[in-house]
Amino acid sequence: MTAAFCGARPACVGLGVHVAVTGAAPVPDIGGHARELRWAGADELHVHHLGLAGPAQVPDLRAAVAAWRE
Repeated sequence: MTAAFCGARPACVGLGVHVAVTGAAPVPDIGGHARELRWAGADELHVHHLGLAGPAQVPDLRAAVAAWRE
């Protein structure tokens, strides 16, 4: 259990992060946010719109995924 105390995690444990896009306005720099999550050690990006995102939020969702793949 030493890993839990030093902030590291075992290599066999993945870390997924969730990004929700539900607001009416575009999310400021969502791509930058997704990149920072990846650089911080996240292994998976889960993009959620909770059934509330409409066509106006699609560009934010695409930007998050594109930045994650960089």
